[in-house]
Amino acid sequence: MLEQPFDYTTFLTDLKTQISASRTKAALAVNRELILLYWSIGKRILEQQKRQGWGAKVIEQLAKDLRLEFPDMQGFSRTNLLYMRAFADAYPNAEFVQQVVGQLPWGQNLRLLDKLDSFELREWYAKACIQNGWSRPILEAQIETKLHQRQGAAVNNFARTLPALQSELASQMLKDPYIFDFLSLGQEATMPVRCVLWSRSSRARPRAWFVGAHQSLSARVRGWIRAGWQSVSSRGKWQRLLFGFAVLPLSFALLCGD
Repeated sequence: MLEQPFDYTTFLTDLKTQISASRTKAALAVNRELILLYWSIGKRILEQQKRQGWGAKVIEQLAKDLRLEFPDMQGFSRTNLLYMRAFADAYPNAEFVQQVVGQLPWGQNLRLLDKLDSFELREWYAKACIQNGWSRPILEAQIETKLHQRQGAAVNNFARTLPALQSELASQMLKDPYIFDFLSLGQEATMPVRCVLWSRSSRARPRAWFVGAHQSLSARVRGWIRAGWQSVSSRGKWQRLLFGFAVLPLSFALLCGD
């Protein structure tokens, strides 16, 4: 019996699928831990407010102290701490947090808090988001157009308990700045100043990347650059290249100023 020829293309495709699936599963696990952490912080703030009568000044001081201790994490602003408190108040059940809203990025959870008033509606849209793999803009659009009224489905009709690995929701977690900050990878992993240096001998693939160093950029400027990079990251290589050249002088100028 003749041995079948080795199919490199199929082998490569399988490896790509395996790698992508593993990356997404890792992002889902880290995201769940981050959401549980935010919920726990919010719960403890609620408890201290009831016991000690904490006011707005204590929350503001807590935000300053946490940012001083964890300067790479952008999630400890006063506003976000208040969101954590509201998050814990909206979902007092830890099991529900772990099994449902813990499967969503923090940005999606904020939209649920801001745009919906009842637990039932938040639960419905959270499960629908997981089932369908909605990105944040799609979730917002479905809420604004009152999908629950048009569809009329009960929350227990959603069978999926984890986002599909190939969905926009899972893909968004791989780029979530809250996750990068949580792992202290914010500057390195989301550094946006990338100029592709093309080799003349290569027709399709970039041969090297130049990454502009901006470790001492202020949080506000880094946030602006990061948001800009995320907006062009899904576009063509020329848009990304132009954006890289546009912010490169700003990055070096601020570095020299520091």
